[in-house]
Amino acid sequence: MTDIALDELYINPWALPPVPADYDSRHESFALTAKQVNRLLNLFLACSTVFLCLVFPVLLYHSLSGSVTLFGLRFVAVTGDAMEPAIRAGALVLARESPFDRLKEGDVIVFAQPDGSLGTRRVAALRPGSVITKGDRAILPDAAPVTREMYRCRVVKVLNFFSPITRALIE
Repeated sequence: MTDIALDELYINPWALPPVPADYDSRHESFALTAKQVNRLLNLFLACSTVFLCLVFPVLLYHSLSGSVTLFGLRFVAVTGDAMEPAIRAGALVLARESPFDRLKEGDVIVFAQPDGSLGTRRVAALRPGSVITKGDRAILPDAAPVTREMYRCRVVKVLNFFSPITRALIE
C-alpha cells in the first residue's frame, strides 16, 4: 500500500487552482495562500449551514408562536401587512425592551392584541398611560389605544429579506 496524504484523498469542490511556481506575490501587500482561502471559505460555509439548518428554524418557530429573546433582542415574525411597505408581511423584526414612558411618535412597537397575538404598529400619538397606533398602510389610526400593559417592546431593526421564507412557512 502506498503512502498517500489525507489532503490528496479529499477533493474540495470549492478549492482554488494551485498557484503557479512563477507567480510573483512581492507586489501584493496582503496575500493569502490558496489553502488559507479554502479554509476561510469552508468555515464560512459551515457557519452559514449551521445557521440556516439549526438556528434560523428554531428562531422562526419561536417567532411564529410568539417571540423569542436572544442576546437581549426579541425576534418577532410579522404576519400581517398593516405595516407595508416599511415592514413586509413575513418579515422578522428585532425589538428591544424599553420603558413605555420613553416612546415617541414614529416609533414602531410590538404589543399584545386582544386575541393574544403580537401586533406591530407605528406610534401616531402619545396619551397619558397609552399610545395611539397606526399601520403605515392605513389612513386612519387604530380604534383601540395600546396601553402600558399591552406594550411589549420597541422595534430596532427590520429584516425584510426573511419575508419570502417566513411567508412560505406560514402559508
